[in-house]
Amino acid sequence: MVDVVLYSLDKHFIVSDRWLVSLLNFIWEAIIWNPAYRERFVGNDGIYKLLDIITMTRPAVQCIALAVVCDIARAGDAVGQLVSWRANLGASNANPNVVQRGATIASLLASVFREGCRSLGVKLDGNGVIQELNHPIMSEDVRNELENTDEYYAVNHSPLLCFGAEDMAGSCMSKAFAILHMLSEDLNDRVELADEAYNLYKNINLTLEDEVILVLCSHYLTLKLNEVWMETKVQCVKMFEPDCVVVDDFLNVGK
Repeated sequence: MVDVVLYSLDKHFIVSDRWLVSLLNFIWEAIIWNPAYRERFVGNDGIYKLLDIITMTRPAVQCIALAVVCDIARAGDAVGQLVSWRANLGASNANPNVVQRGATIASLLASVFREGCRSLGVKLDGNGVIQELNHPIMSEDVRNELENTDEYYAVNHSPLLCFGAEDMAGSCMSKAFAILHMLSEDLNDRVELADEAYNLYKNINLTLEDEVILVLCSHYLTLKLNEVWMETKVQCVKMFEPDCVVVDDFLNVGK
């Protein structure tokens, strides 16, 4: 079925996003959590196919596919395919275009993260450098919600929820960060071994724009945690003085 999807996307056939999400959800629920099925899926180039799907679909589908890749990578079964993957010709012909033919996993993560920033209204310059230092990757919706908080009465007129966590749940940015972090930290030993065999990951030259956006991506979790402390300070103005000092310290750490 995945091969049918890739063929249809490559030939520019109309493929329903709902159907793609349903298929990916089936893979996620029925295959990924079963070690035997997961091993067979990866052995049939499953990671290559998921990454190819990401290059030819829209963010809603990309988000689910990236989440599936995250869980496979976390099991340690996908490192070889992740570091050796290259985008095919279909990626160059896709609309909207995510990456060009020959792109690496690093380029794909950079492109996905950059597009996520644009969709949230994050202010970046042409090279991907943040322009809003006080709220680097905070979305416009979250900024508006915080401005909707009555600081005098410490009342927010929206439902009680964590806006930073809400942003992360349906975002491709959090999945891109997770994969980048696993390749750089959690699974670094396996990445080193795979790169010694393939030499297709760490010795690849990235564009300046991709390098800059990947640096921002690597700090994603720290910046989102800082947003949570910003929300705490705005919505809990009647804290005791020692608590205010602690919150300010956390905010300073994130700057």
